[in-house]
Amino acid sequence: MPYDKKILEKNIADVLKRVRDSRLLSNSFSYDLKGLDDDAISEYKIALSLNHDYAEAHYNLANIYYNKAHESLDEPVLKQAFDEYKEAVRCNPSHGEAEN
Repeated sequence: MPYDKKILEKNIADVLKRVRDSRLLSNSFSYDLKGLDDDAISEYKIALSLNHDYAEAHYNLANIYYNKAHESLDEPVLKQAFDEYKEAVRCNPSHGEAEN
């Protein structure tokens, strides 16, 4: 059975994109776990610059902003958190954690 070259190329591109996204999220998350918020924020922003519809990156970035705002009572950072939560839901409407 012959393969459709365009479909095969698209499937390969999709897999490579998921691998790249996963690697970026992993790097960001490892900074997050170590408490390196600024490094994690930078990595999440890089991930989002490559894929703006990456719900997990928006959600995790929102969590960092929320925790920073909660600690410092910084309203502009809290707004950033809610904006990122909204983006997470926009990207993935079934992202229940972001809706709460």
